Amino acid sequence: MGVPFIPKDFLSYIALIRQGAEEGTWIWSNPFTTDPQTPHMIMFFFTMLGMLCRFTGLDPVWSLELSRIPLLFIFFACFWYLLAPLLSDYRDRCMAAVLVAFSGGLEYFAGGLSDFLPARVSAQIKLDTWQMYGWNTFSGFYNPLWIAAMIPALFVLKAVLWSPPPESAKSFISAGIFFFITYLIHPYTALYLVAVIVAVPVTKMLLGETIDFKKQKNIFLGFVPAGLALLAIVIWQSQDALCRQSAANVFSSQILSVFWYPLTYGLLGIMAIRGACRWSKEAHPFRFSMFAWIAAAIMLHSSPLTSGYRFVFFLHLPVCIIAAGATRELFTHLYCVKKSFISTFLVAIILFSVPVAATYDSVLDAEKLNIVHNDIMQTMATLAELPAGNVVSPPSIGNMLPAFTSHRVWLGHWFLTPDYMARERTYNLIVSDVKNSGLLAEIVEAHKISYIVVPAAASPTVEKALAGRIARKLKHGNLATFVLAASSAQ
Repeated sequence: MGVPFIPKDFLSYIALIRQGAEEGTWIWSNPFTTDPQTPHMIMFFFTMLGMLCRFTGLDPVWSLELSRIPLLFIFFACFWYLLAPLLSDYRDRCMAAVLVAFSGGLEYFAGGLSDFLPARVSAQIKLDTWQMYGWNTFSGFYNPLWIAAMIPALFVLKAVLWSPPPESAKSFISAGIFFFITYLIHPYTALYLVAVIVAVPVTKMLLGETIDFKKQKNIFLGFVPAGLALLAIVIWQSQDALCRQSAANVFSSQILSVFWYPLTYGLLGIMAIRGACRWSKEAHPFRFSMFAWIAAAIMLHSSPLTSGYRFVFFLHLPVCIIAAGATRELFTHLYCVKKSFISTFLVAIILFSVPVAATYDSVLDAEKLNIVHNDIMQTMATLAELPAGNVVSPPSIGNMLPAFTSHRVWLGHWFLTPDYMARERTYNLIVSDVKNSGLLAEIVEAHKISYIVVPAAASPTVEKALAGRIARKLKHGNLATFVLAASSAQ
């Protein structure tokens, strides 16, 4: 299928890019539902890729894949530029960049050993330390959306955390603009930035440090224009019922516990603790800001209210910065002082094994998750040749159709399809018993359905529910596709 990141999410990204490429719009409608709606979705990164595809003819899948290359260079260029005030030693900055790019924990070793534990325990370890949560930057940057959002976020973090005290609120207006851009790219990253802004004075208060109220006031005033603009966008988007329902999905109880830190950070975590102690001992001028940066990520990813698992990705970056000096000294001591190549090599394996393990794991996942049965591919190819319409299909096909065709689906994406679980249960009822054919007739009428895809064994249900309205029946292996006479595809 050519989808390297989590298929169900990556496919939704491609669907939005395709819509922008085909329609030339920067405000989208939701292709994963057939409910009545007006375009209210804004995601700036996908807008840019959609326009790129529109003017160059580049395939949406390739546009998303190839975007990762320039984004990585831009991210590390910005990171290097903004790092100087935090780490005065050039060698520490180099180590910080290397740690951000390649370091990780021991989750893959633990995952292998967990096979000897009870199945329930093993499954929990593998689930909570899954690489796609972004426990480290290398794994997190599998998702180009996260890279794109972190680039403007870096400039906001610099202004809030380690810029010198400004003379006026005007100094923060540019940071507010970057915050506005971050929100348009990835609202979760913007939410994290808000948490960091709040965490700075709170952390200083708890640790007995004097709070610079003038700077806090200027931050607030500097962000007012961006905040008002975002408030206007949110109010406008909330006029659409589907947008309101999608926004409500932000709140969930899925968290990632700090309990996993010994596995997900391992030696890097120890180096970060040593680095934090040194920063405190040396009274580093930005130590409290860095502690606030870390505290905000910990609070959000362990929160039972705000889909905590979405925020663990933000923790690795500050951990690497704080750990850089201690890590460099460790390698210097082992290799240059003790002349121990073996010890140096073992430490390097512990710190930098993630890229190899994550890549290997991703290849295995691709073989398991990205191979699509020929019946589905033939069905998708057939639907791609038909005029755009609304489709009822199994959720697995519904997840793919908007990415590769111009159709919209009644059931398709866990986050973007309203009442996804209820619709999935309804679909299963329809295809499991011909007595439920009335449910299908109601859906077709209410949602102006043009095409129906069901297992071939469930064809009698469709034929009973829609007798006289079926223009064509197309069979591909174990799947049957019905083209309805009332549709524009007749």
